[in-house]
Amino acid sequence: MEKTLNQNEEPQKNKKGIIDWLKKNYCVVIPLTLLVVLISIIAFYQVKINTLQSNWIIEKDKLKEEFKQKENIIITKFQNNIDSLNTDNLKHLTTVFSWSIRAELLRGNKEQADILMNQFIKTPGVMEINLIDPENYTIILSTNKKEEGERFKEISAINNIEKAKSKNLIILPVSGINETIAYLSVKYQF
Repeated sequence: MEKTLNQNEEPQKNKKGIIDWLKKNYCVVIPLTLLVVLISIIAFYQVKINTLQSNWIIEKDKLKEEFKQKENIIITKFQNNIDSLNTDNLKHLTTVFSWSIRAELLRGNKEQADILMNQFIKTPGVMEINLIDPENYTIILSTNKKEEGERFKEISAINNIEKAKSKNLIILPVSGINETIAYLSVKYQF
């Protein structure tokens, strides 16, 4: 029994000794305790601030990427709309131009048709103009004089509007009184 009392007294003695030491050195212990608490709080909030900053940077980069993607989509749509409008406008202009060519061909005046073609080639976006014979698909008149008399290379595009569009061609029939007297091919690029 004495042994158990001695064992119980020893921890109490140690506790009493620590408490006495703390009482004697309270001028040192309190500032050290406050310093440890202060350092712990500063470290905790510094970690929290760094976490928030890194999350903010990740979110900012994510939003920038989303904005860039949306911007690219809008720019692509805008460019497609502009190209579509330019193509439609050129098609309407080419239709009116084909009427002038028709009038000159009905009069048998190929020289005047050639002059009209050389003037029309100056239209922005127009690259090349060919007048094609509907029977054998040879080029009657061209703004590229080297091609005159040769066979038209894009015969399949004459009857296929989608194929012509994919090759940046506008192909219009030039009609006479009862028949097609020629095809007008306009190559464009915007």
